[in-house]
Amino acid sequence: MSDEALAVLPGVLRDVAEATDLSTALTLASELGGSRIFVPRDPRPGSKLVDAVGIDAARAIAALYPTENIDVPLGPLASHGRLQREILRLADDGLSNQEIARRLHCHHRTVRRAKERSQSASSQFDLFQPIDKAR
Repeated sequence: MSDEALAVLPGVLRDVAEATDLSTALTLASELGGSRIFVPRDPRPGSKLVDAVGIDAARAIAALYPTENIDVPLGPLASHGRLQREILRLADDGLSNQEIARRLHCHHRTVRRAKERSQSASSQFDLFQPIDKAR
């Protein structure tokens, strides 16, 4: 699994993706995101967790968080995540920050921050690169 894919996931989903796979983490977010769930030590059919991700994935999650209540993040499925993806798609199409902001009904600073987050997640900071103080 790529580090870039993991970089966009919040902690719990990142842990689940590492223990299982990205698809399971996204399914967990889709099915139970935004809620608090109890992770039993030994998941059984019929539990929320097993119904959401299946018995094998539920057991892998239980190995991470046995007998804990966890808050399942929405992750990239949250409205903010969708906005981020749409901003990046329009930027790839060559639209300016202002055009993207108008089209998506958001602030131009939101567009700029989304692009900056994407760049920082996909590139390492170079200690020897001059810092641009014009920001």
